[in-house]
Amino acid sequence: MARRDKFQSARIRQNSRFLKLPGEIRTLIYRAALVKNTPIDLWPHEFIKENRAHPDLLERLRKTVQDDSLIDEALVRDQHDLDHVRKEMATGLLATCKQINREAAMLFWRENTFRFSSDFDWRGLRRFLISIGPEARSRIRSLEVSPPGWTDDRTYQIIDEQQYIALPKMFAAKNHPKMHMPKALHVFGFIDNFRFICEMLRSEQTLQKLNLVIMDGWQLGCFNDIYSEYPSIQTSVLLDLQSLKHFCTVSVVLECGSAMTGPFNREFLNQVDFTLVAHPGSRVVPERPFKEWTQNSALADCRNITELQVWAPPLTDDILLEGINIFDMTDGIASPACGGKVHKPTYYGRKKLERRLKGFGGCRFVERRGDYCNDCNQHLPNLWDTYFKHEYWCTHCKIPAGYTWKEGIEVRKVDRERRVAQRAEEEDGNTW
Repeated sequence: MARRDKFQSARIRQNSRFLKLPGEIRTLIYRAALVKNTPIDLWPHEFIKENRAHPDLLERLRKTVQDDSLIDEALVRDQHDLDHVRKEMATGLLATCKQINREAAMLFWRENTFRFSSDFDWRGLRRFLISIGPEARSRIRSLEVSPPGWTDDRTYQIIDEQQYIALPKMFAAKNHPKMHMPKALHVFGFIDNFRFICEMLRSEQTLQKLNLVIMDGWQLGCFNDIYSEYPSIQTSVLLDLQSLKHFCTVSVVLECGSAMTGPFNREFLNQVDFTLVAHPGSRVVPERPFKEWTQNSALADCRNITELQVWAPPLTDDILLEGINIFDMTDGIASPACGGKVHKPTYYGRKKLERRLKGFGGCRFVERRGDYCNDCNQHLPNLWDTYFKHEYWCTHCKIPAGYTWKEGIEVRKVDRERRVAQRAEEEDGNTW
């Protein structure tokens, strides 16, 4: 009997009756097996009270904790939603075959909402988006995360003392069951994580909803010890969040038992194009000018919400006509054919080629908006941070030449993984 080569590929016979079902019926099956009606909280603010009650966790802690008496003091995050995904959801469908994986994975990432309720420095969200890869990252449509907060200016602080846990201890907490994500080689600060995630979302431009969730027992909008004329959230953070409004809806969600105090009100949030969603049982600051607020403003000034209320920013004419303006600019915008022939030889000489608003090869057209330097025409992504640090706007020319808001369309090269993901989505759309 001849030996079979261990590197020989197996012959696959695709005779499954499941794949003979109509695509609509398979979609219903995938949705019932892989879609959760509530958000999947991968970074909850719930911790295991008795570590010794879980044998697998006890064995894991004994390998990391030197003293056996410190096992009960170790802070371990209770990942009940992750346990539900692994045990209750039929995630084994993703390992059946390539066709089922392609069909089911799209519904899993697109129709589920992934939540990071206690990820205050956005470290967990950064590790999650890196670990899932560009194909899955481009399919996510909804994210929920805690609002940006710092311990210095107390933008986001706790009002329920029973839920208080020191931030260094919370950041060092382990997950149970264990999340298989790559460990960060460097401990980045919150600003680095925040800007990295915003830049990643801007490059994908597939996210549709980003909710900044305020949990039960927490409040948003506290003052510094020294009275300031501006809210405590930094300007650079607001500018980065505002840059997502062209393809994503940013909302501040007040859950039952939470509050919003200080200078934050729905008028201020609407000015920065944020939607305020207040659930019953939450408390919202009343409408009054910002300068009338003092340090003595307390929770007693807030009014209770008895029914669900949503305050959306008003639509302006430039937002409504944004897509129409792009078509009007078609004849006036052209760019050199990157990736193809820039010049074409003819009888009369070399003729320069230009490409209109039509992507081909590995390129795509991206609408670019922002502030540009008046002297060197360089893009200024962190305008106010640069000015407060160096007292000039542009780090390229380093002179106070001023800046101008500009709009345009540029050509960007798409990486191979992104092209494969786009091609897979187009094939799935054609088959369905």
